[in-house]
Amino acid sequence: MADTPVNPASSVRANVFLSYASADYGIASEIRAALRKRGVSVFDDKNLRAGGYWAGQLQSALAAADVVLVVVSANLVNSSSVNQEWITALAQRKPVVPIVVEQGVEVPAILASYVGMDISDPGTRGGKLEQLAQQLSVVPSHTADTQAEAVDSAERLLIESRAAWNAELKMRSL
Repeated sequence: MADTPVNPASSVRANVFLSYASADYGIASEIRAALRKRGVSVFDDKNLRAGGYWAGQLQSALAAADVVLVVVSANLVNSSSVNQEWITALAQRKPVVPIVVEQGVEVPAILASYVGMDISDPGTRGGKLEQLAQQLSVVPSHTADTQAEAVDSAERLLIESRAAWNAELKMRSL
């Protein structure tokens, strides 16, 4: 996965959905702060309204997003919510940017086929976050270069993920 600029399409600021496992809250906060400092609108689970239906709020925010950033760490594997978010984004043909935050972590195959950014080195993290914020300070283009196979795979994964999630919820209720 190479560090390649996100292609801007206009001067309108991007609406970003930040997807991360709760165990990655610290690094997600760094990413959020760097983007907001540049005026990029960032939605994450800290934006959920008290008393609201959280799944519906997340779905609405994901649908409204111009781009989805996925924090990639060892915690990603164990987070069915994060996996469902990025798979849904791919199914909706949203630009997905994997952000690797941990050295040596294996990026899921489908995510690895998308241009992302590696900020796992603390020595270069600040500069790379600034670069990311600058790239996202405009709306990324929604081009048709998304591979149909990747979208089909994402849709299959979404269905499997939903089935696994429902089975897990059913087991918890027993």
